[in-house]
Amino acid sequence: ERNVVTWTSMLTAYAQGGHMLEARRIFDSMPERNVVSWTAMLHAYAESGHLGLARATFDAMPERNGLDPDRFSFMSAIAACSRLGWRDRGWKYFVSMIQDRGIRPSREHFSCVVDLLGRSGDLGHAEELVRSMPFSPDATDWGALLGASATQRDVDLAAQAAGNASVLEPEMASSYVLLA
Repeated sequence: ERNVVTWTSMLTAYAQGGHMLEARRIFDSMPERNVVSWTAMLHAYAESGHLGLARATFDAMPERNGLDPDRFSFMSAIAACSRLGWRDRGWKYFVSMIQDRGIRPSREHFSCVVDLLGRSGDLGHAEELVRSMPFSPDATDWGALLGASATQRDVDLAAQAAGNASVLEPEMASSYVLLA
């Protein structure tokens, strides 16, 4: 007997195999969808580079069957916005997650937003976010800022982020490679 778990598993398997049309066909055929199945479709689109479809899926989600996006849905949506360069929309999702849905952001959410801000060239706010997170930044957080500052050619901030990352994780050779 097929249930929402079985359908979602099939959708995920097809998506991971690169068969996005079949994954979508399964999603559309599901007799019942829950937040996990919606997030699976959203994540499949985001991971396969269909970022506009990822955003459209996220935007449609709360209106379908009374489902609200969860913390995983928001993370996938923010990551898709980051890849598309949609800073304002990604920031709006982050704020909505906190203010409208009452979801407490995790370290992973903050890393996605640092990436979002950094890719858009807003290094000042990215650095401010790393420094003001409700937990101590780890090497991954500093690495995200390092990658963004290297991409934006901000050598001073890149050096600072690399230094902080390497103090926390001395074996993090990628910090030195990006800095060079």
